[in-house]
Amino acid sequence: MKNVEFISHAADVRIRITADTMEELFEAGMEAIAVLLHEGRCRQEGVLRSVRETVAVESPDVTSLLVDFLSEVLTYSQNGKAVFCGVEFEELTDVRLQARIYGIPADEFLEDIKGVTCHEAGIMRNDRHQLETLLVLSR
Repeated sequence: MKNVEFISHAADVRIRITADTMEELFEAGMEAIAVLLHEGRCRQEGVLRSVRETVAVESPDVTSLLVDFLSEVLTYSQNGKAVFCGVEFEELTDVRLQARIYGIPADEFLEDIKGVTCHEAGIMRNDRHQLETLLVLSR
């Protein structure tokens, strides 16, 4: 089970993500970006897989991998004018990821997200033994 909580932050967007698995954690981060860019867009039927991209990332650790993956998703969103709602992982280790992301075209975004930061990010196990991290997205 995964959960995304948007936390009040003065200038940026702060998000707490919890998940049972690494796949769920990465997917929840991507879904949080989709909600911010165009809330409700991912619930539209029939067009979920109309935009497809391949993401391959290598990073020194799992937290950096998450930040780098979400940065790639955001770049594909902005360059391709799309909101990404689904992911299929071909490989996901602590330092490497290869995945297909699927999305929906979007003529406009409701929020302007400039980037995914490392500030406050750190994947750890919480007291319920779930993976948890905080993410700050700069506006």
